[in-house]
Amino acid sequence: MAGDVMPSCWQISGQLLDNANTALMEQLKKDLASQYVVLASDGWKDDLKNSVTGVNITVGGKVSHSFNCRL
Repeated sequence: MAGDVMPSCWQISGQLLDNANTALMEQLKKDLASQYVVLASDGWKDDLKNSVTGVNITVGGKVSHSFNCRL
């Protein structure tokens, strides 16, 4: 069953998440050094009144990543 395989939020939080964040931030700093980077975000409500947040990262004039998530 999925619950037997997937870790709980408690298992992936704390030190494991902190280590992953540190590794990601170090890699981003290397990749984006001397680059022109724009970070934009916006929030809105959908038709069902759910909060939605969008984040867009542009590197060197090209969209690198774009995320939308419901809260």
